[in-house]
Amino acid sequence: MASSRPRPQDPINGGWADASVSRPHSPPPYSSPPPERVDVDFAFGTMDQVSIDAFYFDNVTEEDSEEESVTSDVLAELDKLDEQLRIHRAPVVQPIAQQQPFPLMRLPLELREQVYDEYFRAEFILRDPYYPADPKPVPLELQRRFLHPFGDVKGLYDTDFEGCHEIAVSELRKAMAIPYPTVRESCELATTLMEEGDLLLATNNPQNALNAYIKSFDAIHIKISGRDRRILADGHFADDIHEGRYAGQAAMTVRVVLRIRLVARVIHAYIQLGLPNEAAFWGIRSIKLVRQGTPPSADMDDFFADFIGSSDIALMYAWTAAALTLMEEDEKWREEREGYKWEDGAWRTRGYVEEGGVVPCKREACVG
Repeated sequence: MASSRPRPQDPINGGWADASVSRPHSPPPYSSPPPERVDVDFAFGTMDQVSIDAFYFDNVTEEDSEEESVTSDVLAELDKLDEQLRIHRAPVVQPIAQQQPFPLMRLPLELREQVYDEYFRAEFILRDPYYPADPKPVPLELQRRFLHPFGDVKGLYDTDFEGCHEIAVSELRKAMAIPYPTVRESCELATTLMEEGDLLLATNNPQNALNAYIKSFDAIHIKISGRDRRILADGHFADDIHEGRYAGQAAMTVRVVLRIRLVARVIHAYIQLGLPNEAAFWGIRSIKLVRQGTPPSADMDDFFADFIGSSDIALMYAWTAAALTLMEEDEKWREEREGYKWEDGAWRTRGYVEEGGVVPCKREACVG
């Protein structure tokens, strides 16, 4: 794919990265760019020519109001791009968090259908966005930060690199060649990481335990960033598992049970870390999801008695109640705790919660 952009002479130098599919874009003219900034222009598209311009600001602080505004605009445009590409189940790149535009991550919306990847031709270009009189070298490590996240994109029609160091390109090509893990591998890795977290939690190492639990979520394609959670690749878990630890079980069921077990453990870890507010947030959010997903015709007591993850649901309720109690004992959590009380009252009015808080109630009383 031809490009009209000038190319840097030194493959190591060049602070502007472009990863495009369909057509190139030119960077906006900056008369006086602030320090510690690298402009990134990337576009992804199918035959619909979907594209987006984005800007990466390094070391963004609260005082950088202009940079924050641009980042917000970028996130809004990324949401639009995400919505358009979801229709085609195509690859899409999004930032993990608002203040962390890089590294990027691919949303594996449907790992079972990779047909659209075959129509993507990606071109990666690195160049200096500043005026020639004031060049700013970009080290190899920063090039890796630009390129490495795209290793999660598999089976593209073609890739082309200009202005990129051969080491970074070689590493990216190797990552792209690694196939996606099977559902068996995903579930077994998640279980192993969860058990590692259990050992760390039992030895009074809650932070490392929490990290292990977050990695376990990631293994089953649930991306966690603070309080944000993205549940991806549902179609990937539509098959049964025929071998290994979970042989004979439906992958979707295994994933649901792992999610419940992990949530209970994350709540416990946050309590041990002295963060009952985070524990309560995780617990209340998941309790709502459990209630909303309960079969309408089922009695709640019978449902929990028959469900294979019922013991972990009980732990989730118990640790959430403990977190809310701890929040009541500390004045600094009062405002957030009052918010939960208001929400709890709204749920009780609708018939979802009995008096006393987050205690399960009969299903017939929870229809509303």
